Amino acid sequence: MPSAVTFTSLSDALTQRWRDAPSSVALVRVIDGKVHSTTNAELAARVIAFARRLSDTGIGSGDIVAIRSQDKTPFLVSCLATTLLGAAFVPVHWNALHELSTELVLMTGAKALVTDQRDERADSVAALYLTANERVDVMSTADLEWALACAKRAQPATLYMIQPTSGSTGIPKLVPRRHDAFLRLPWAIGMSARRDTASRILVPLTLEHGGGLYGIAVWLCIGSSLAFPEADDVDMKIEDIRLLEPSMMMMTPRVVTSIFNQAQHRNPSDAKAALGGRVQALVTGGAKSMPAALAWLEASAVKVVEIYGASEFSVIAHSSWDASWSNEYVGSLLDDVELEFAEDKELLVKTPAMMTGYVGPSAPQSFTEDGFYRTGDLAELVGDKLRILGRRRDVLNLFDGSNVYPSIVEGMIEGLPWVHQVVICGDQRPALAALIVVHGDMVDHDAGAWLRPADHPGQYELARRELARFNDALDSSEQVRHVVLLAVPFAADILSRAAIGKLKRNRKLAADRYREALDECYQRDSPYRLPTPLGRDPRHDKRYPFAGLVRLTSPTQTVFLYGRNLSLHGVKLESRLELNGEYRFQVIGHELSREVRARVVRIAHGEVALQFVEPLTLVERNLLLDRGHDRE
Repeated sequence: MPSAVTFTSLSDALTQRWRDAPSSVALVRVIDGKVHSTTNAELAARVIAFARRLSDTGIGSGDIVAIRSQDKTPFLVSCLATTLLGAAFVPVHWNALHELSTELVLMTGAKALVTDQRDERADSVAALYLTANERVDVMSTADLEWALACAKRAQPATLYMIQPTSGSTGIPKLVPRRHDAFLRLPWAIGMSARRDTASRILVPLTLEHGGGLYGIAVWLCIGSSLAFPEADDVDMKIEDIRLLEPSMMMMTPRVVTSIFNQAQHRNPSDAKAALGGRVQALVTGGAKSMPAALAWLEASAVKVVEIYGASEFSVIAHSSWDASWSNEYVGSLLDDVELEFAEDKELLVKTPAMMTGYVGPSAPQSFTEDGFYRTGDLAELVGDKLRILGRRRDVLNLFDGSNVYPSIVEGMIEGLPWVHQVVICGDQRPALAALIVVHGDMVDHDAGAWLRPADHPGQYELARRELARFNDALDSSEQVRHVVLLAVPFAADILSRAAIGKLKRNRKLAADRYREALDECYQRDSPYRLPTPLGRDPRHDKRYPFAGLVRLTSPTQTVFLYGRNLSLHGVKLESRLELNGEYRFQVIGHELSREVRARVVRIAHGEVALQFVEPLTLVERNLLLDRGHDRE
């Protein structure tokens, strides 16, 4: 590994900061609106005292300790104490069900369950019960020497932790992660010489989350102090950032979107001023970021570094510190990464810090025969830059054949301050539609579950205006063209949150349950109005007028009859339409106007499918195949 990070392990980095800068601030937190700080010496005393307790009860190198705490400081102390002993820890989210906690302890073989709140059931699922809430004020020379000796037990390949995945595809998988997997991020972003940039690192993520754990690693290796706001994730208030005055922020895209939206009500033009005046850099990853938010930061000279990786193989790509952030790519590959692509463009990865297999039962499809990890992400490599297309198993197929990966767009929308939940639908539809549950202060208490546009025009105008900002930076097929606002949260069978925060969405069930609202929004928002009553099958009405989507069908493909230079307002109807009837249409586009004959082959749900009787010219076909959405 390059010399940018000279530590052999995270415990090595930890003890060096205790030895070299005991009086420097290690941790700052906002509690009840006030900032509280802890020095390296104070943190060291507490960690060493707890490490001795673990050691006295038989925990040592190679052992595993499960940690569950709602308070971030005891959680951090427990993690560092376990690491100091050369043991590995398993983070258990504080609100995880008892049965899940028990299963994680049993599957990992943990010798102790550490928690800051006594639970009588803990004794039945772990060999040891310990607490991490004691406070020690003094670190002796003997304590430091003992810690320095303990730190030598860990090497780059030593197991650091076992990371439960989100469980978004079922029962959480357990990923063994070594010290070198976490040393990669400080190395990747290459900031060891920029300690002023990392003098105070804000991490508004739970420490069970991969991003929160990476925040600890960056702080240990290149930072001076670690900053925690009073609330995590999108619940963090921008006032906490101003109080903490970070120089670097490590956030997921939805948190970035949240602070961007909060800042628009304060100092919308100057990101630095809105965030306390000292922030110099943002490190983000895990999903697609809101382009407007990152552009806002860079316009105020806040450097944006985007990373791409996963628990199973660690960081493999990042945007360069010396180059501008790009919405198109997640960054350039690290030198030691091997890539391959499956036939469907699934990204296959191999890195030196990659896991060799899950703890306990593992899915047989996790690795290829030649040892590459199957990421589940669809991607492509352009030069040395990696572009992520979406998740392999989470794809919507639009009518025109476009494959859209909605989770990327959902991650951008869910950071809006008025959005409580969002599920994007659009399978076999002309464009994406967002089902959005708004926060309660957006609607009256007596509002129904479905907010109809006629009754809530202001809310729909806000939604369309906000979505337009996202659409400007997205490919045409990714743009959200339709919206349904809801006042009642989704049922758990449609949307649920895993313990570490990731969401599981059942799009098919959502599309079925909200079909009436979706049908109406497609008809309402389309320039091709459907005048018949909602839910009425137009095939039973011989007077059904042409009003829906028109598409061109052939034996080999289906394409939409709209494009950047073609307006369906220019399709002139000569008579009423009937199924299997043949009609003459006048198709009008840029430098194109002629009559064509077509047969109606389908009328359903406001859509009219046409099969053209006469051949189209190459110019016409190219025009019709243009999937732009700038409809006049």
